[in-house]
Amino acid sequence: MGLELVVAGAGRPLAELVAALASAGIAATVMMIDGALVAPGAPLPSSWRDSRLRLAEGTVTLLRRGGDVAVVVFGNADERLRAAQERVASALGG
Repeated sequence: MGLELVVAGAGRPLAELVAALASAGIAATVMMIDGALVAPGAPLPSSWRDSRLRLAEGTVTLLRRGGDVAVVVFGNADERLRAAQERVASALGG
C-alpha cells in the first residue's frame, strides 16, 4: 500500500520538474516512464502516465490521474522519504 499526495492541475513536464528540483538542491533522476527504463541523459517525453524518480532518500512514483498527479511512496517510507515526497509535490505545483 502506498502513501500519496495528489497535486491538482499538475501540468509541469518531467524535464521541467527535474530542473526545478535541481535548482532547489534536490538531485532527481527519472528512472522509468510507463514501464520502460530511461537511459541517463535521454530526452524525457512530454506525455506520460507513470514515472519513477530516484532521489537520495529513495524512489518516488508519479501517477497521472486526469489533470492531477499523485506523488506516491511505499507505506513504510521513513521521514526523510516522506519529506522528499512533499518537496516533489510542491515542485509539481509549480
